[in-house]
Amino acid sequence: MNGIESVELIFGAEIVPVFVENNAYMGMMDDVRKKYKEQGIDFPIVNLRDDLRLATKQYQVLINKEIVFDGVIGEIGDKTMCEEQMIRKVSDSFYDYYNRHFEKE
Repeated sequence: MNGIESVELIFGAEIVPVFVENNAYMGMMDDVRKKYKEQGIDFPIVNLRDDLRLATKQYQVLINKEIVFDGVIGEIGDKTMCEEQMIRKVSDSFYDYYNRHFEKE
């Protein structure tokens, strides 16, 4: 294992329907996992949860309980979850965290 025990995507109330009404999330995350597996890197399951303490369009990526990205969705729509936004931020944040903490091992 690469030392990354947990990855979380936490989001505000207005973002909840993006995940409830869209079944594309699993396929998108599978694509991300495959990309990292090809590089020999284990990408853990991403835990999703809403958090009323966040602004309604805010979301955060946590790795090993550390906030590594904090952003706001400007407009919620069909592309909110896609590679250009939330899923891309999860992947990019994981990559940056991995490189900072484990690449030299």
